[in-house]
Amino acid sequence: MHWQTGSPAFANRHDQLIDDFPAYGLRSGSVTAIAAGTHTLYMFDTLGAERSFGWSAPKADKQLATKKVTFSKATQAPVNVRRRIMDRGIYYRINAGAYAGWWIGEAFPNAFLRGEYLSTTYLPQRTATFPANVEVTCVKFGTDGTTGSTRTVKFAKESNAPFDRRAVVNGRPMVRITAGGLNGYWAPTTQVLTDGR
Repeated sequence: MHWQTGSPAFANRHDQLIDDFPAYGLRSGSVTAIAAGTHTLYMFDTLGAERSFGWSAPKADKQLATKKVTFSKATQAPVNVRRRIMDRGIYYRINAGAYAGWWIGEAFPNAFLRGEYLSTTYLPQRTATFPANVEVTCVKFGTDGTTGSTRTVKFAKESNAPFDRRAVVNGRPMVRITAGGLNGYWAPTTQVLTDGR
């Protein structure tokens, strides 16, 4: 509807639906970056592998167990599901290694899915507003999903910038700026306002 009408209101509703209940299957080879330190892993009562470990009313994502793990340095784990757990936030299901079957909560920068996920391209492009006197750190990513460079900006007055793409990038919803000094950089949607609200 956004493509057909040009109204950003339709695109904004689309964004809200994706954030609320994202598609949860991940491509093969997906990994979650895990920072050094102590993390809590969870075991939830979900549907089995044939249903992508989704939600069911009788199971209701009941918490079955927890486990504390500590890593002396940053690491990563293979994951095959990213989804909202009932009455909680977004979690990743580890699918191989010592912690296979356990879930870890999404919490940038401590635990996040590497790379670009749930991408949406906007035609026509949309507008992001940078609030006045607020520092916003924008990121340009390398081809492997790691940070290539960052730029922190703060404008004395509200400033608008066009964007053509929205995605969960390294565990955060972000928009890709397409003009000006931030061309090619991604801005977190928690720090800028997007049109259509």
